[in-house]
Amino acid sequence: MAPNLFLAKVASDFKKPDGLTVIRPRDVQSFLEDLPVRKIPGVGPVTEKTLLGMGIETCGKLARTDRGLLSRALGRTGLFLNDCARAATNVR
Repeated sequence: MAPNLFLAKVASDFKKPDGLTVIRPRDVQSFLEDLPVRKIPGVGPVTEKTLLGMGIETCGKLARTDRGLLSRALGRTGLFLNDCARAATNVR
């Protein structure tokens, strides 16, 4: 359970196979801060390598990264990932 679909997907994978993770709105930022970028659904080895090459290892760091820089490096995907890391309400 989580405030948006992205977080719900992350929560459903977080403590597999038997765990249930609930992310309350007040806990979103602390949950995401140290979450590895690889845990974002859709981030595969190539995107992860690009992000790691930019020094971005966690969602917290990704959320604080300049959107222009992410756009230049990853196009629209970079902006989407930044939205995920910031838990933007429009993320699906």
